[in-house]
Amino acid sequence: MGTTFEIACGKCDHAVAFASEERLLDVVCPHCGSANEVFLFPALWRPMAVERGDRRQSEAESSCFFHESKRAATPCDRCGRYLCTLCAITSGSDTVCAECLAEVLADENIPAPTREYFRYDQLAVGIAVLSSLFWLIAPLTVWVVLYLVIRHWNTRMSALPINRWRFVVAGLLAVLQLSLAAFLLLDNFTGVLE
Repeated sequence: MGTTFEIACGKCDHAVAFASEERLLDVVCPHCGSANEVFLFPALWRPMAVERGDRRQSEAESSCFFHESKRAATPCDRCGRYLCTLCAITSGSDTVCAECLAEVLADENIPAPTREYFRYDQLAVGIAVLSSLFWLIAPLTVWVVLYLVIRHWNTRMSALPINRWRFVVAGLLAVLQLSLAAFLLLDNFTGVLE
């Protein structure tokens, strides 16, 4: 029999255990009966190379803050502690220790990753175009569009970087409608066009 693995069912999140040496297989959840396609990566069968860290050769060498017998390889970019190769955690271009990484992850100001984003730019353009078609609602919707453009200009609306052209179009349409409404109102009272 092969190595035993466990996955979470994609439908009910119930734990499903299976044993296999195949790379691609279908696993049926015993809880809900849904089929889960599983691809096992070859790295699962390779032995892991464990980083042990180099021992200090003399007292003159710097040691790891967490392991006094290990040679320091790099400092933490946040706190400056010297770290061995075992303790150094690379995050992007930074190298941090476990304590600094825990502080960063515990920081409540960092937004949690999400897969759902609301597209305020599409809403603003939709309202601006709709109010262009129906002039009776334009005096109200112009202010809504301008609010959406100003309030959500820097709001993240996608996991991918996007440009703000919809906000620009919505803002221009709103300003154009506002200018036209002001001109028509002024003409109504002064009779400029007569």
